[in-house]
Amino acid sequence: MGKGKGKPNGKKPPPEEKKHYLDAEHTKVRVVDFDLKELVVLPREIDLNEWLACNTTTFFNLINLQYSTISEFCTGDTCLAMTACSTTYYWQDEKGKKTKCTAPQYVDFVMSSVQKLVTDEDIFPTKYGDIDNNQKCFLGSRSAYYTDF
Repeated sequence: MGKGKGKPNGKKPPPEEKKHYLDAEHTKVRVVDFDLKELVVLPREIDLNEWLACNTTTFFNLINLQYSTISEFCTGDTCLAMTACSTTYYWQDEKGKKTKCTAPQYVDFVMSSVQKLVTDEDIFPTKYGDIDNNQKCFLGSRSAYYTDF
């Protein structure tokens, strides 16, 4: 009684599907002919604050996801400081004190800070009609984007 090739139960593994998104015709394509203003226009019948809050939290989640894919390559041992080009970045706490930290620590501080903002009900209310001031959502998204990214 011979053993079959493939899986231990004797069944052959299914053939690997071709990943079309890895084809050269797709990986070499770039979007270059577009108007950025058209991509970010406020849709009709959508509340501005709702739109800002939704896009800000989506942006935060996508940045968080993107960082999680590279975080294993940037550790406290390999990335001793948060640098870009020849500039070293220091974390500044609520009191204004600058602290030198590793790149992963810096990113953790930034992500934690933004997480605190996007989950703050005063800045991003989750119930319709809870907005006291039309600028709260805008200020929160502006702060999250300009201060932390």
